[in-house]
Amino acid sequence: MLRTGVSALALGLSFALLSCSPQGSGKPASKPAVSVQKKEAAKPEKPETAKPAAKKAEARKAPAEPPKATGPELLQNGTFEQWTQGTPAGWRVSIGREDSFTDAEAERVKSAREGEFALGLALAPDGNLRIVSKSLPAEAVQPGKRLRFTGLVNATAPKQVHLLLQYSVADKTFKKRAVSNKTGEWEKIYNTFDLPENVDPESVRFSVLRAPIGEGTALVDDVSLKYVD
Repeated sequence: MLRTGVSALALGLSFALLSCSPQGSGKPASKPAVSVQKKEAAKPEKPETAKPAAKKAEARKAPAEPPKATGPELLQNGTFEQWTQGTPAGWRVSIGREDSFTDAEAERVKSAREGEFALGLALAPDGNLRIVSKSLPAEAVQPGKRLRFTGLVNATAPKQVHLLLQYSVADKTFKKRAVSNKTGEWEKIYNTFDLPENVDPESVRFSVLRAPIGEGTALVDDVSLKYVD
């Protein structure tokens, strides 16, 4: 800006000298002020022009929405509204660890996020896991298709509740999971993945797992498993 201002002033002075009459006059000396006015009028900078670019950058950073699952529901009674003797209908409740589990019960809690009842998972004794699970019918398994499971969770400690889908390929077990992070409030957790082409259709099993973390009863509601179109 300094170099531009000096150049403009020099041009103004040269113009003033060429315009002077032989007799001389004090009037032409005021013309450099005209050049100064031109310099002020030439300010092109507009701070507002940077704002749209910043907004576009923020939009690019926004996380993408998870894909919507529009297929038929694969988990019956995922809302935990129907119960039979301490167990949600169609589900198995067990406690244990590794490969040693025994039948147990869960709690039917009237503090649902959706509907009337929610699944209550109390802390299991002796550091065991409390699991509510069910197997998918082999005819419902579509190898190579994309699956998405979701669930609403209200935990008392982070990483307390896991949604888990496991399957086998060539006698090797694989697990896909979603884990709770918040405490004292409902949150939606989910996972989306592709079933392998060579999955064993009789090995697919979905579970809600309460880890031996924190006290109190964790609540789970409205779990869902669907294919993503």
